[in-house]
Amino acid sequence: MLDDGATHHNYEVMKTLVPLAAVLILSQIGSGLAAASPMVTQYEVKISLSPKAGAKLQASGETITIAAYYFGLPKKGHKVRVNPEGEVDLGDEKKIIKGEGTAQLGGIKINAKLLKHVEGEEPSLLTSIYTSRTKFPDNLLNCDVFQDKVSLAAKNPIQIKCKLIGE
Repeated sequence: MLDDGATHHNYEVMKTLVPLAAVLILSQIGSGLAAASPMVTQYEVKISLSPKAGAKLQASGETITIAAYYFGLPKKGHKVRVNPEGEVDLGDEKKIIKGEGTAQLGGIKINAKLLKHVEGEEPSLLTSIYTSRTKFPDNLLNCDVFQDKVSLAAKNPIQIKCKLIGE
């Protein structure tokens, strides 16, 4: 039979070890989930502005938002939720830049379960570039759009030309 001191000591040891074991188990589960989530290949978007657009943004201090939407067409016969355009949404991200320049995008995790339902199991990309509306209530820019596979975007920087709306 143990005395009260030994019992208390065992209790204190267990009180420390049980939460530590739980943390270790949960960290292993979490790392397994993270490893199972594929990453969007990184790519660059290069924004060039017309002289008028560049001058307007520079004078006002307005910034540019680069929005990237990742999606794919569903495989035939697969039952998966699609958006109103009939596409599987895989994720999105935004970067803000000041004036002309290049931004690095991609490198975000997307849902592996959803990607398995996409044709070719490869994400597509749609860009939308607009003023960030920090100085003006409405968008000022009319910019090119990129819509294709992310793997194509990763080969060379995406060149996006922007001008003022109405220019």
